[in-house]
Amino acid sequence: MVQSIQHNIRRIFRITAVGSSFFFFFIGGLLLSWVVLPLLFVFSKRDHRLCQKVVQYAFRLFHAYMRWFGLINYRPQTSPDLPIDGPCVIIANHPTLVDVTAIMARYNDIHCFVKASLFKNPVTGPLLRCCGHISAADGTQAIAKALRFLDNGARILIFPEGTRSPQGAIGHFDPMAFRLAARAGVPLCTLHVTVTTPALSKNVPWFKFPDKPVFMRIHPMLCFSVCKQTSSRIPASQLAQNIQDCYDRWNVSSRNL
Repeated sequence: MVQSIQHNIRRIFRITAVGSSFFFFFIGGLLLSWVVLPLLFVFSKRDHRLCQKVVQYAFRLFHAYMRWFGLINYRPQTSPDLPIDGPCVIIANHPTLVDVTAIMARYNDIHCFVKASLFKNPVTGPLLRCCGHISAADGTQAIAKALRFLDNGARILIFPEGTRSPQGAIGHFDPMAFRLAARAGVPLCTLHVTVTTPALSKNVPWFKFPDKPVFMRIHPMLCFSVCKQTSSRIPASQLAQNIQDCYDRWNVSSRNL
């Protein structure tokens, strides 16, 4: 009886902590989207990098808040640097809702391909535009925009599954990231995101959060050139499948640690 009451109290505390995390994310998003970033964007003469830096610190605070409440333990400074400097296309798996903020909290000068619905969202839309992120629904215009950012020395982040990963697995990889890297003549870098327990994952309500802290890590893995000669010999769809197979093996290896 006593144990049951204690368990229920802990569950209520954790659900409240998760809810408060997203409440502050919502309030912070509104403040950044409608006050801080628009002013900064105008007075900095449309400097996406400066807006990204402000959002990066906000995301670090968000992850610190979740860490303090024993929800998701992630420290941006513990993630290794990418093996190269300069422009590249980055791909990552997507096991949890907050791996996007985790990557942005760690790595600089990144423009991410984002769902079109988030650009229409009043909380996230202005923030995404000020930071120079890219609507995935824009088709050829999105590719042209990404090529311009790469030409200016920035990095492009793409989640090739297009949505959150199935629990404990990897979804089908779209070859767009590989075509983009080949067309721009830049390296393609892979990030492998791991979580010790599924949390905020696909088709799982936010309030069904694990009872114990979840540890999240970001691991830079392969980094290689996808030159035009390579893409002419190996179709982008085959490269995507090969890298997807690598992610499947990395998932198995991480579970066995």
